[in-house]
Amino acid sequence: MPQPQLPHQQFDKYFQNDPETVHVFDFDYEKIIKFKSKVAHMELGICLPITALFCLPCLVKKNVTWEARAMHVALTVDGIRYVVDKHKTGCGSSCTDVGKTVTTIPYSNITDCYVVEPAGTACCCCIRNVLATVYIHTAPGRGTSSIGSRRLPDLVLEGLFEPLEFQQTLWAMKREDGAGRKEKKASFEGPSKDKEGSNTDVLQEIRDELRSVKDMLKQRQGRKMPCP
Repeated sequence: MPQPQLPHQQFDKYFQNDPETVHVFDFDYEKIIKFKSKVAHMELGICLPITALFCLPCLVKKNVTWEARAMHVALTVDGIRYVVDKHKTGCGSSCTDVGKTVTTIPYSNITDCYVVEPAGTACCCCIRNVLATVYIHTAPGRGTSSIGSRRLPDLVLEGLFEPLEFQQTLWAMKREDGAGRKEKKASFEGPSKDKEGSNTDVLQEIRDELRSVKDMLKQRQGRKMPCP
């Protein structure tokens, strides 16, 4: 009898001190490392005659692990924040380290987000695909693929523990962001209308005052009374 799947316990503490973070989503590092290590070893085996002098198979899993565990993603008050932290590459020497990169995609720019569930196989039909992939597109976009008219995604998240929850939470945050923008616009328009109304009242008072002054001058001129 299959065991019921336990709810995922969040363990990525990378954003714990960031006050702008709303929701953190974990990558399944173990599954990513296992799958990508298999694919990398298979590709290395195919190209072994060429790469035998430059690539050591024993370093493949280390490189995959370093790259995978550097990835972090969260939804913040501003948008999606995707971080690839500083990590080692190659033989692990400090001279081959890769610097930290932070990508933030505002909710207002996001036009599409969809999840592709794992199916089929990778690398010569030998390794079963096990990672779900989330694709995010924005209004500016990255153009189209060179082999077709399909738009390129602006962000690809592979191997999330909860890809569907990420998608649903992202749309909820985008709707909330849109509602907040409308409220801000209304609040800005409100005072401007009140200010316009007060300016109109002032102008009407000035106009009435000028009319009364003109009437007074006409009366004095009619009576031929000098102005004091």
